[in-house]
Amino acid sequence: MPYISSQVRTGAGPHLPEIWVPAIGHCNTCSRAFCTTHQAYDQNHIGVVFRTYRDWCVSCQQQRKVDERNLVEAKEKQRKEERAAAAERIPVLIAQFKARPFTGAVSRDYVEQVWSGTKFLSSARKYKSVTHRYEPAVPLGELLWDYIKVGFDNDPNKQDTAIWKTGLTQKGEFVPMDTSLFHSIWIAAGLGYNLMRGQEVKICEYLERLLSNASQESKAAAAQDPRFKLTRDGKVNYADPK
Repeated sequence: MPYISSQVRTGAGPHLPEIWVPAIGHCNTCSRAFCTTHQAYDQNHIGVVFRTYRDWCVSCQQQRKVDERNLVEAKEKQRKEERAAAAERIPVLIAQFKARPFTGAVSRDYVEQVWSGTKFLSSARKYKSVTHRYEPAVPLGELLWDYIKVGFDNDPNKQDTAIWKTGLTQKGEFVPMDTSLFHSIWIAAGLGYNLMRGQEVKICEYLERLLSNASQESKAAAAQDPRFKLTRDGKVNYADPK
């Protein structure tokens, strides 16, 4: 091992003299030589060492674990602060949405084919269309929902999650856009369904994008209306009639 040319000093105890032992490697992080006792290593859940490092000391290894833990905690703290800020902003954005004209809404009605007997002088089934009416909504994006999944035979109902396309009604309520889900044999819609927590930042982004797009559309429409005029800063002013 030609690159190892030094010894390291280690303390044998509080009342014992220090001793010199051969160095087995140099740490690439701190550039110091280390002995076997201070060699970085990995161990499994029962404490058995399964890997050692010839170019890393245990002090730098421990410091990296501390740094990684601090980084994880800092990111988690940042996520919580962002979620809290978004949660406070969502009601404000919904109020702005409700105050503007309700445009861009999509029908959520569901047409179901219901068996209505058999055809005359035939065993072929006859169906009729039944339309289930739902409040229209403006599409936002995909969000995570929880719901009750129906169990069959001996399987009980259980809570499950799924990503559904989500919209916003005129009342400012978040709803699934695909209402066929409410008529699925696998979903107990009558037992409730809710938006999962932890999506505040995404919801806030969806709402801000929706309001921004609506603002751009209104400005574009105003630009084509002779009664209005756009100023240099992008604001819409009412033009004086002549």
